[in-house]
Amino acid sequence: MGMKTIQQILGIMVLVGVAFLLYSFGKVRNGDYAEPANTPSVTETPAQSEWVTYQNEQYGFELMHPADWTVHVSEEFEPRINIYKADVSTEPPFIHHSDAVHVSVFPHGVPTEGVFGATGTSTVNFKESVNNASDYLLANGDRWATFVTFQNPPESWEAWGFIWARARIENFKEICMVGSNEVPMDSCPLLDSPQNARIVREGNVNEEERAVEVRIMESFRFIR
Repeated sequence: MGMKTIQQILGIMVLVGVAFLLYSFGKVRNGDYAEPANTPSVTETPAQSEWVTYQNEQYGFELMHPADWTVHVSEEFEPRINIYKADVSTEPPFIHHSDAVHVSVFPHGVPTEGVFGATGTSTVNFKESVNNASDYLLANGDRWATFVTFQNPPESWEAWGFIWARARIENFKEICMVGSNEVPMDSCPLLDSPQNARIVREGNVNEEERAVEVRIMESFRFIR
């Protein structure tokens, strides 16, 4: 390669370099270019717990629940399927009076009285048509539990089969009121005089657990 050719190549390289610098300088002046900032990397928030599908062919339903929740099936007395948070302090099987964070399916109901207390129409969006869907309310309006029966359950269900879900209540207090008077819970005349006595529950619902329970109930559907 001759000296003249080498000089021509070097000249072209210089011109390209100068053109690039001029272009970059113009971008900076126009605000179209900026030096990379030495910003710290963004830490990703932990992904939501993986959800799994539970299917019960005997009673013809399925639902979804977090992978770290447990399913307990019992046929003692009446069939019950408890889906519960693994950190509960009590052991299943649970009924609707159990003090545990759970969503439970009772295809044949439960042979005992219901839960007393203030209720309102449920805000849970069930996939199936319901007969009765009620949310239980604390004094501050928090929805701490849900009771629902369905219009067209499978033949393996009784007409009074239901789902019950309850969340954790923090700073919980339960009061029996007769008229405007508070009476001790152990002498509360709920069964003898339900038209005069009422239960008032105070506290705050654990909203995270309640949201999980609502999602579980909204995933519930019959399979035929």
